[in-house]
Amino acid sequence: MSNNILKISFDASTINGIISKDIKYSPSMSNPQLYSSFPNILFIPSIKLRNSLFDKDLGEDDKKKIFLSPAQFDNFLLRLREKKLYKPITITEAKKRGIIYNNIKFYLKYF
Repeated sequence: MSNNILKISFDASTINGIISKDIKYSPSMSNPQLYSSFPNILFIPSIKLRNSLFDKDLGEDDKKKIFLSPAQFDNFLLRLREKKLYKPITITEAKKRGIIYNNIKFYLKYF
């Protein structure tokens, strides 16, 4: 199981000025009914995420739940390992290759 959690902070403002600063994002902010039981976003730092890694019949919410549910997250990683869709690399190597940056963008686009 991964213990990597992506923490997102943001500022909120309107044309009239700042509403709040340094708000901590939680998945329930995107969809309270669907994601209220998921407090964290689980992060993959060393596997380059792309849409082709997901089953084609999964909907958008199902894909999101992979990164919210520890059980689904572990199953996803196990399937990738079984299909040999990635080779284990270090965090340092992932950073050099731009995988961490890519994955942060991937998550922000999803959530």
